[in-house]
Amino acid sequence: MTLNGKVLVKTGALATTAVTVTSFNICNPTGIAEPATNVTTLDVYPNPNSGSFVVNLRSVKEEPATIVITNIVGGKVSELTTVTNKETAITTQLAPGIYFLSVSTANGRYTDKIVVNK
Repeated sequence: MTLNGKVLVKTGALATTAVTVTSFNICNPTGIAEPATNVTTLDVYPNPNSGSFVVNLRSVKEEPATIVITNIVGGKVSELTTVTNKETAITTQLAPGIYFLSVSTANGRYTDKIVVNK
């Protein structure tokens, strides 16, 4: 029960004490965690693909980003620039195989594995 900005706390079978609350957190009653709003995520889809896919680095800040695709031994096969929070369609002539896609910004580097099937 709340009364005049104070919370009544039961301290015994018949006694209560008024406590002034200056700040509080409301817990999520469903038990499902709220998504973090300051997290950067890298989306690559579809994956696997046939050489055409979409990349989106979702971030709280829009900023320039560099996408680099490397083969399994680390050789650079493609590089392009984009911005965060924008779906970038990529079409390549990559041979079937496993590649690594890295997106770099001033705030970090994010990497995902992509599989190309023909």
